[in-house]
Amino acid sequence: MGSLMKRLNWKFVTSAAIALMSLSGCVVERDHGPYTWDHGDRIDRYGHREAHWCDAHHDDEHCH
Repeated sequence: MGSLMKRLNWKFVTSAAIALMSLSGCVVERDHGPYTWDHGDRIDRYGHREAHWCDAHHDDEHCH
């Protein structure tokens, strides 16, 4: 009976570890806003410029 419990515990621990590792791919990147816009480019608070950002975001209010 002891070896059965060890195998069940091992399967549980392994399953839990796999589940936690698969969640790591679902982490949402934190937003770097607030943003400013300059000639269709979006600039985050750290000064990183996303060139031609508005080309793919025509419906954004800052891209008109």
